Amino acid sequence: MESVKLNLLSKLFCALMLVFGFVLISCEDGVLGSGEDTEQGENGNGDIGKDDSDGGGSDDGTGETNDAITNNSGGVTLTVKLRNLTETGVDFYGMIKLAEIYLTNSFGILYSEKETFNAETALGNIPIVDIYGTNYSVSTSSLKPATSYYYTSYIKLGDVYTYGEIKSFTTASLVAPRLNDATDITEVSATICGIVSPASGTASDLEYGFQYSTSSDFSSDVTSKKITDINSENKFSLSIASLIPGTAHYYRSYVKMNGVYDYCKIKSFTTASLVAPRLNDATDITEVSATICGIVSPASGTASDLEYGFQYSTSSDFSSDVTSKKITDINSENKFSYPITSLILGTVHYYRSYIKMNGVYDYGEIKSFTTKKIIPVVPSGYANLSAATTANCYIVSQSGSYCFLVAKGNQPSNLLHFTKSASLLWESFGTSKTPSVGALIKVVSYADGYVTFSTADTFREGNAVIAAKDADGNILWSWHIWLTDQPVEQEYYNNAGTMMDRNLGATSASPGDVGALGLLYQWGRKDPFLGSSSIWSRITAKSTITWPSAVSADSQKGTVEYANANPTTFIKYNKPNPVPTSWQSSKTIYDPCPPGWRVPDGGENGVWSKAIGSSSDFWGYPYDSNNSGMDFSGKLGSASTIWYPASGFLYYDGDLINVDYEGRYWSATPCNDDAYSLYINEKGHVMPSYNDSRLYGLSVRCLQE
Repeated sequence: MESVKLNLLSKLFCALMLVFGFVLISCEDGVLGSGEDTEQGENGNGDIGKDDSDGGGSDDGTGETNDAITNNSGGVTLTVKLRNLTETGVDFYGMIKLAEIYLTNSFGILYSEKETFNAETALGNIPIVDIYGTNYSVSTSSLKPATSYYYTSYIKLGDVYTYGEIKSFTTASLVAPRLNDATDITEVSATICGIVSPASGTASDLEYGFQYSTSSDFSSDVTSKKITDINSENKFSLSIASLIPGTAHYYRSYVKMNGVYDYCKIKSFTTASLVAPRLNDATDITEVSATICGIVSPASGTASDLEYGFQYSTSSDFSSDVTSKKITDINSENKFSYPITSLILGTVHYYRSYIKMNGVYDYGEIKSFTTKKIIPVVPSGYANLSAATTANCYIVSQSGSYCFLVAKGNQPSNLLHFTKSASLLWESFGTSKTPSVGALIKVVSYADGYVTFSTADTFREGNAVIAAKDADGNILWSWHIWLTDQPVEQEYYNNAGTMMDRNLGATSASPGDVGALGLLYQWGRKDPFLGSSSIWSRITAKSTITWPSAVSADSQKGTVEYANANPTTFIKYNKPNPVPTSWQSSKTIYDPCPPGWRVPDGGENGVWSKAIGSSSDFWGYPYDSNNSGMDFSGKLGSASTIWYPASGFLYYDGDLINVDYEGRYWSATPCNDDAYSLYINEKGHVMPSYNDSRLYGLSVRCLQE
């Protein structure tokens, strides 16, 4: 009924036009209505197939095709042509002829990427809704570039479609921007320029750009950069940075439309190589210092991490002990000169330059120099305590004059050059009696690499600490002088090892003797602290000094350097010992035991667990309450007396506690943030593999190396 009304309105409009004298093309005989009727019915499966006619027709140079699809059905003649074919779209246009009576309810254009399709399977359906004029134009802009499409017209009556012949067209190909050779190439940057060939079509995702990569097939490490700043001549120029020096980089342009990419031919360039500064031979070489100089070859590029420098090490392959120094003071001739200090005397030192850009390093030639030696001279008339090996503790058993080499523990060091003097820090009998200065040791001095001292004329047992100092009086290192009779070696069961018969710093191995208590140590430190003045008292033994208050660890005070420079200061760690490996199974420079001895191993494989035959704790072992300790004879070994006093320990704040109640003995074995120890108490509880907080000060019983 609706189509009949439209026919009546059309005839009325034609009559009015004639009355007013207008020239009117016949509503029944339009110029696009001639030609053969190409009406096609549906085939067996409802599809229409492409005929043998020419695909898209010929182009007359205006973007329009000369042939057309004509479809007659239901009183309608529909003619279709193409024009404005681009990469992503095309215009369908033509004429519509309406008979006096027509029964169709819709008509339009179908298109597909397949040759065989129908209204249901077509990729696109563009209805023609303007039927009041004789001409129409409809379009689509969602096509893919360089793609063949098939199209036809349709006229629909009810649920029945009548199709015209099938023709085809191919969208224009994308043209990626044309790239020139890269310019302004440095170690880390380059400039990419070229010209854009503007697309004839439009798309919401239209994008021009280029990509670069160190992968020749762009399979990885790809960076994309959009081209947005294009001048009136369609030219562009963009800089790229953060490149890898001395490396081939590949680049290509692209254009993107409707999700389809086109790429241009791959080109490449190679960034400039880094050039490390050139180093001269070292000059001004002393025992512990030298001067490194050379010339910088300035990089042509820039980078936020650009850095010139040099490294030096005692390792020829720079695998360890490496110190790096930045080169920042460069003169107008690009030359530099830097002194380096704290070197090891008489040692070969290797050095090389480096340059760093964008995280990449380049190194110069490895060169070397040897620091001068100081040849220590053993002073005449002094017994050399370090003749066999150096240590942090030396035992003196009779009066006399002694010397020892200035060295850090059991290893050579550069103390020889920096040491200018030596002095006595403190002395103690380990009792409640306060000694006078010089009661144990007197006449301390330093010369030619050796510390010298003499005991008091009348030999007295006890402990003392001597320090080496620099020209400003700062403590460089310190050594414990243990004045006692020579400790007895005791073999422990199960080949656990040979242990001393007494605590480190003890002047006796006898039960009930205050001299058997010895000294106390924070885990990992080489320097001792005083124990109790009696076998039952919390009162600390007297000495020649007033000991400084304990300090809390921080970024400065919680370090080994601070501990070495302040051997009498107890450090209250608020975190685990900052150097958790300063005691080890093999003797280190921080080990507090004398030559030939070390801090024993602990835990389930430690000395006490091995000797007992188990790491499990046990109760009911005899505690000697009269003498405040335990005799492990027959338990740890066969010696007639193996005395372990309940000497207490230093709490985290440095206070002495639990004397006559418990004894705790360090091992060199860490246990997470703690360390293993031997634990005993007055209730007969024994724990051979106890883990103690490293911040405490415990006794030490040395193991023979």
